[in-house]
Amino acid sequence: MKCLIDSGSVHLWWEELDVSEDRLRKLSALLSAKEQERAGRFVYSVHRRRFVAARAMLRLLLGSCLAIAPGDVAIASQETGKPCLENSGMQRALCFNLSHSHGVALFGLAVNRRIGVDVERIDGRRDTDRIARRFFSFREARAMSAESGKVRPELFFRYWTIKEAYLKATGEGIGRLESVEVWLDEGGGCRILDRAVPDAERWTIRPLCLRAGYAAAVAFEGEDVTDLPLRRVFDVNYTNL
Repeated sequence: MKCLIDSGSVHLWWEELDVSEDRLRKLSALLSAKEQERAGRFVYSVHRRRFVAARAMLRLLLGSCLAIAPGDVAIASQETGKPCLENSGMQRALCFNLSHSHGVALFGLAVNRRIGVDVERIDGRRDTDRIARRFFSFREARAMSAESGKVRPELFFRYWTIKEAYLKATGEGIGRLESVEVWLDEGGGCRILDRAVPDAERWTIRPLCLRAGYAAAVAFEGEDVTDLPLRRVFDVNYTNL
């Protein structure tokens, strides 16, 4: 199966998940029977609707890359739970990841390099100081405590999304957040210090400006790319939806 995006490239999309009833009905038709069954298990309709929208949008993007119908994309899960392609010959070449939070979804696709993304709504009501003391390094927690007002939760979620994007890219999940330390530079860039992995510098980490009130990040294997546009799913294509 041929992939229509270039080897080594990285592509990012985001979109609002709270879509109209008509669009949701069309998106729902793209899901597999297993995804439909999983959607039906959600207690609250808002969570079900957002799950349906996110998974269908992922299928749209993957289908475009593989030149197949979205409903024909075979999505499986690795042992860690990270989604992957199944039986397509592209399992190793085309990697993808998605994240969604409070009605906003972020999607990352890459060829011949692992990728992870994370988006979180910045919630000033969360006890971020307590969470930072548990999962962040002393330096990160101290940097947070030096901030005041709304800057403190913004910094917390910037750290959090960078850590989670990196651990999702490696396939490990958030089980060892406390072993990953984020270093931010004044120019807006960052790097990762991973006490469990000596070659963490081979990963490229980028904080993302998605929309007001949200923090987001992408992590991908290998060197940085010169062109990394952040596009909206329905601005690019799928006008019939």
